Amino acid sequence: MSPFGGEGGGGYVPSEHQRAPEPDPAPEKHEGPAASVPESEMQFTFSASGGPGGQNVNKVASKATLRWNVGKSGAYSEEQKQLIRDYSGSYLNKADEIIIQANEQRSQHQNRESATERLQNLVAQALVPKKERKATKPSWGKKQQRLDEKRMEGNKKRERRKGGDDY
Repeated sequence: MSPFGGEGGGGYVPSEHQRAPEPDPAPEKHEGPAASVPESEMQFTFSASGGPGGQNVNKVASKATLRWNVGKSGAYSEEQKQLIRDYSGSYLNKADEIIIQANEQRSQHQNRESATERLQNLVAQALVPKKERKATKPSWGKKQQRLDEKRMEGNKKRERRKGGDDY
């Protein structure tokens, strides 16, 4: 344990507004063919990574960049592809590719697995059916409370007008 709390490593951590939103680590699991992106449609490139690893970090290409072309995928219908596009936000580029980078681990294999898992999670979350909002109306008591508050505000302003000669 380091003197600064946490487990070793240290290093710079960007603030929340500097990071792209991460897909949730554990979405609901979906079974069937629509649950996962085929590995044959994924393209990986590897490059040098920053972060932990000492001198080894300069010699090994451990950072994994995963590219998946949503439009060319044969695993999903057009409706599902549009849901995925709408959900993916900054991960989607103009070439209709989702790009995910992983460089948290020291090994290329682990970063590849991490990027693959994050893509699968993103796609699974995009395909979760959205709950329809039930229309509700305020209760009688809440309506009365709102009207009473309006009445009180109006009275307060009316009183101010009457006593305007004090200035």
